[in-house]
Amino acid sequence: MKHIESLGRPLATIIKDVKEIPAMMGVIAQKGGTRPAWGVKNSKAEHMLLAWPQESLLRGAIIITGKPEEKLSPCSVFPFLEGISNELAVEKTHTWANGIEGEVACAIGETEELLWFYDPLYFRDKQTDLTEGVTQTFYMAGLCLAVRPALLDELTVTNGPQYEAYVAAWLQENPGKTRLDAPSLKMDLKGQRILAPTGVAGEYQARATVKKPESFNFGPENGEVKINRFVVTFGQKQFLNLMMYASEFVCQKGYEPKEGDEVDLLFWLQGRVIDADPTDMTGTIDLAGQAEQNGTAQEATEAKKTSKKKIEKAPEHVMPKGVKKS
Repeated sequence: MKHIESLGRPLATIIKDVKEIPAMMGVIAQKGGTRPAWGVKNSKAEHMLLAWPQESLLRGAIIITGKPEEKLSPCSVFPFLEGISNELAVEKTHTWANGIEGEVACAIGETEELLWFYDPLYFRDKQTDLTEGVTQTFYMAGLCLAVRPALLDELTVTNGPQYEAYVAAWLQENPGKTRLDAPSLKMDLKGQRILAPTGVAGEYQARATVKKPESFNFGPENGEVKINRFVVTFGQKQFLNLMMYASEFVCQKGYEPKEGDEVDLLFWLQGRVIDADPTDMTGTIDLAGQAEQNGTAQEATEAKKTSKKKIEKAPEHVMPKGVKKS
């Protein structure tokens, strides 16, 4: 698995021109803000995430860092995504060269493949607890690098573990035949939920069904980009629920996801341990319907209690001069 310690690829999907990145950083620094749950300070260093705009589930964010009581300087800029909470067991971590950012790998229960994702608050979550074997609740979301209506309803499989098991069973039923006689394995893809890693940590190919689609505009005045937002679910027993974001730039030929559409996706995965104050999450997401469909009655009841809560302001926090609270 290759770890690319750069966020230019996902960032380029939500701005009109990569030359605008410095300007975006300036807007975030001037208009953005932080929250108590988004910062860490000790005797040696201070790290803080600033995000903008305030009332959005997708924000631009920068991490500023430095020595306590001194000027904090930006070290990274990226899309900051609000997601859906999922309980996952931590398996591995990868700390980036700057010692502040990093990626987390979790087990998802039904496969030996690890689920790698970028953690925008890695500096905080590593301190909280990302020890192997620890189960944490993460906000999980994906940012599409490409999305289109699903092209195939049937897939021909000619190798791999599933194909080998199929051939072995076919040979038992057809004595005297060889594996060269075995017909190709045809898989019906209609309604399937498929999640496959690429060679890059945190990037995935997928087939999924669109749920609860909405759209909104993101960006400064005269630089707004249309963002499509929807929910996708993976898994058969242990469900992985993701909030997915897809800008107009990555949707094939102006495609707009609609309820029930089956789509092919290439996306970047982001997740962070839930904030200490759950009201830090901006906006309300109807998780109750998702839990009723995928989980237990008890899970649905708990979701109903939380998904309709009014968003409250986070507690006051001492900020560096000129930094506002989002």
